[in-house]
Amino acid sequence: MLITKSLFVDYQEMPKVAWWKQNNRDTYDFIKGLEDEETADQMIQLGQQVEDIALEYLERKTGEVAYDLFQDNPNRELEDENDRENADMTLPKANMEDNVSRTKEALQNNRPLLYQAGFLVDNLFVRSDFMVLNENGNYDLYEVKAKTHVRKDKTFQKQKHKNV
Repeated sequence: MLITKSLFVDYQEMPKVAWWKQNNRDTYDFIKGLEDEETADQMIQLGQQVEDIALEYLERKTGEVAYDLFQDNPNRELEDENDRENADMTLPKANMEDNVSRTKEALQNNRPLLYQAGFLVDNLFVRSDFMVLNENGNYDLYEVKAKTHVRKDKTFQKQKHKNV
């Protein structure tokens, strides 16, 4: 199983929510406030819009065009269109390895603005949103989020969460 950032955050905040995400998507969507597919699609679109704004900002700030390290992602369009139906979709190992290889090359060449840099350590694959080369020769990591919290105000029984 591929553990995504969102699944990890769900688990850290409320382990049962992570279980629902993997075992009953309808219940998970209710708990997270995703009442219907349209709401889920709107959240995906919002996330992409926020990421696009961050990209534009970083390109303006650095005066550089972002180097897309994941441009050949075979699932990129599927993630946008069918995220709910393919919640357990994993990235082929070859694509991960290509992303990691391209990232290493970009880092060695001191590319100033990286988009979707990937790292693989002990079978754990991590992808960052943006990395910006700073004046010290190190990279600053930017993770872009459209929201700042995990919803805790609902349970499957449509009652207030007892810990809220």
